[in-house]
Amino acid sequence: MAVENCLLFLRVGSVMYGTNIPGKSDQDFVGVFMPDEEYLLGLKNIEQVEFRTNDTGSGKKNTSADMDCTLYALPKFMELLLNNNPNTLETLFVPENCRLYVHPLGQKLFDNKEIFLSKKSYHSFKGYSHTQVQRLQRGEDNGSGRQELIQKFGYDTKMASHALRLYLEANELLSTGKITLPLKENQLVLTVKKGEWSKERFLEEAKRLEALCDELYTKTQLPHGPDREAAHKLLIEMNKEYHGYGVVKHHRTLRQTTAKILRSVVEHLE
Repeated sequence: MAVENCLLFLRVGSVMYGTNIPGKSDQDFVGVFMPDEEYLLGLKNIEQVEFRTNDTGSGKKNTSADMDCTLYALPKFMELLLNNNPNTLETLFVPENCRLYVHPLGQKLFDNKEIFLSKKSYHSFKGYSHTQVQRLQRGEDNGSGRQELIQKFGYDTKMASHALRLYLEANELLSTGKITLPLKENQLVLTVKKGEWSKERFLEEAKRLEALCDELYTKTQLPHGPDREAAHKLLIEMNKEYHGYGVVKHHRTLRQTTAKILRSVVEHLE
């Protein structure tokens, strides 16, 4: 179902950010699918489906041969967007080369991105970064088997690059209402990721970016919260159109095309 009913299939992670390291970075994918009618009308529930080559909690770090793929049910994905979840919200700005498949209904999420953008992004983006910076100050990794980075550079440089990236994304979103991907400052983030900055220099930059984030929050033109009513109506519209409630159903061949595209990736993950 998740594959056959896919609305969006996107390449995310370091490739989307422009911070991938050839031969070292793994491959990350995110998708959105329309649940079957029995999940929308009955008691069954589904939120997401995951495929990965390296099981979560294995303690092994991903290599360039590893792939992670998460497919979200549309209602779950929209709730994440309304909460301004960083990993979800940034997909609304994914560049064309990372849009591996876009169903006509999936395009509606891109076309209506403004209903999800709000000041909540300040709390979600900054909150995650602030927590990561605090952990870095204590010399912790994120449980992904990156102790070797701490031993080599004195801190988890990959986690630091994620924290820096989120501050940069938050600041651009608050000031312009968008996120540029690949990142404008991708080389800066890569510098940190590669361990070319000392821990002290990173912490100083993180402090500066957090202060700027606080300042931009007071000036941003983003609304206080997302437009939940508009999102509610959009979800109903998409459900009706996909499942044909009073609307001509999409051709079965389109769904078959979707499945063919995704199965080529999923086969490598199973």
